Amino acid sequence: MIAESIKFRGHRCFKKEWSGFEKIKPINVIIGRNNTGKSHLLDFVSDLCSKPHLGTMSLPLSCSGVLDENSLKQVFRPGTRGGDLPGHDHWLVNGVSLVGINVSWEMNMPDTHCRPIFSDEDNWRSPHGQAVTDARVRHVSQLLSEARHTLTGRKFRRLMADRDIGAEGVDNSLSLQFDGRGATNIIRRYILSSSPKLSRDLIQKKLLGDLNEIFKSDGHFTEIQVKLHDEQGAETSSNNVNGWEIYLGEEKKGLVALSRSGSGLKTVFLVLLNLLVMPDIINQPKNEFVFAFEELENNLHPALLRRLFQYLEEYALREKATIFLTTHSSVALDLFGLSKNAQIIHVTHNGESAKAETVSAHFDHLGVISELGAKPSDLLQANGIIWVGAEVRKIPNAHIWITSAREIENYIPGDVLAKALEHQHLPDPDQYEMFFPRKGSPGTSYIERRLNRKTLDKMDLAVLCAPKMDRAIMIERFDWEQQITSIVEKIRGWNS
Repeated sequence: MIAESIKFRGHRCFKKEWSGFEKIKPINVIIGRNNTGKSHLLDFVSDLCSKPHLGTMSLPLSCSGVLDENSLKQVFRPGTRGGDLPGHDHWLVNGVSLVGINVSWEMNMPDTHCRPIFSDEDNWRSPHGQAVTDARVRHVSQLLSEARHTLTGRKFRRLMADRDIGAEGVDNSLSLQFDGRGATNIIRRYILSSSPKLSRDLIQKKLLGDLNEIFKSDGHFTEIQVKLHDEQGAETSSNNVNGWEIYLGEEKKGLVALSRSGSGLKTVFLVLLNLLVMPDIINQPKNEFVFAFEELENNLHPALLRRLFQYLEEYALREKATIFLTTHSSVALDLFGLSKNAQIIHVTHNGESAKAETVSAHFDHLGVISELGAKPSDLLQANGIIWVGAEVRKIPNAHIWITSAREIENYIPGDVLAKALEHQHLPDPDQYEMFFPRKGSPGTSYIERRLNRKTLDKMDLAVLCAPKMDRAIMIERFDWEQQITSIVEKIRGWNS
């Protein structure tokens, strides 16, 4: 049995509220003010990975999931009869009807007994009476007490916000600590060792290539080397330790010690070391790993940070790995806020207890902007503002667009809608056709008739359609060209 949603309480600063994850996505972004509990949430993720099943956790848990056939057959065994369950076959009479039912439960450690709460009472209640129904519940409770989570058994790798790479004495353990210690020795061994298990190309080709992919115009590196500082009294790191050090080659600079480079470069280097090299050292496929990176934005330019985040998302999807990020950066919200591959978890603290909630609506996205350091007053720095509302004509140098179609969505051609919503073909919305459903006119809107849907989020629709639109496609849609030309001219005027 796999728990998809899991929450906890009574741990560290999460004292009162149930906090955790409704689900796990390839990218999981944890935001919140300092000292609210973001790192403690990662501690919980680490525990989930390390425990064999949820019954071995030391915290009260609130879970939910879907009963599956393989799990149910463990407690309703096919071909078994007798005991507290009726019928000639425990599986056919009692178990098979429970497949696919949503169930939730709580586990109050150290007592792992849990009473399931079913979403569909008709399916789990036995026609043979309450005693048999109670027996069914006992069997399912046994199953839930040994349930696992989607992260159970995964390899957990963490990179803390306080991190560095420096010179190191010889250590052949191939161990990378959460603060970056051990990185130099890992590179040294991969480059210099004669062992066939340690591929030099993994460092000199793969890691180096991905490093250049992330840095792009911000830096190009030609090689990765290690050198031994063996001069008497040489200072090679912050703690004045003689030893081996990593060097990066650049065309016009030659080999430069990594310790003399910025902390942003070290951060990217450590991220790649975790993603590319540690799975090779541990000899496990990348989809078995959970990576947790704390505050990667420290000393990284926003453009470089955006490329690093994009790289992480591509890696997670390609390798089917799971990544957690704690961040204060608005770049993360901009990039991952509307990504179908990511979710944002907002951690807050009311002075007594912390809680973590998934940001699930666009208005919630707006509500966390202040947590990331942005303020409404920042709008005053803009050269112009596009405002939706009335009385606009009274504002000097303003432009008002009263749509010639019923709604702005009616301007979107059917071809764009089909590509954005993954349909083979959709007709153009009529000029005065009702696009979204209305309570008084069920079944008459475009999305009900053409898309066979009851709801469609306006913001999601805009984000999906925008990349598919261009001048050639939109030019014939009512007064679109005239109005967009006028808006562009206004913006140019604001910027002049």
